[in-house]
Amino acid sequence: MAHICRQFIGGTVSCAGWVGLIVATATNDWVRTCEYTVATCVRMDEMGSRGLWAECVISPALYHCMAMSQMLSLPAYILTSRALMICACMLGLPAMLLVLVSMNCMRLPNDNPTIKKRRAQVGGFLFIIMGKMCAHTHTH
Repeated sequence: MAHICRQFIGGTVSCAGWVGLIVATATNDWVRTCEYTVATCVRMDEMGSRGLWAECVISPALYHCMAMSQMLSLPAYILTSRALMICACMLGLPAMLLVLVSMNCMRLPNDNPTIKKRRAQVGGFLFIIMGKMCAHTHTH
């Protein structure tokens, strides 16, 4: 019973991490920009944010974003971060499928314990690679 609970919790946490990665890739709140202190910027409505896809101006009545669409004019760290995050998101699907079909509650035809164990190992390895890819992204 404890083994099944560990598998279920591990699969759930892995799925939540993958969904969190997709959300983090899509958001524009990676870096908060402000020329003064944060309290002053909030009071003066001069807060900004930057993500992988857009730069935004934030005020109480306005949230306006301008897309960063000129690929050749973008800094290398943004292009690299985009590539790493997209690759990590795409790597999550096969990792999640491998982890799901390796659980004891899933039954496939011609399935034996060694194949299930190997699927779980490969799925876990893909999740670790996914995490390493995200760890190498940075913002300025």
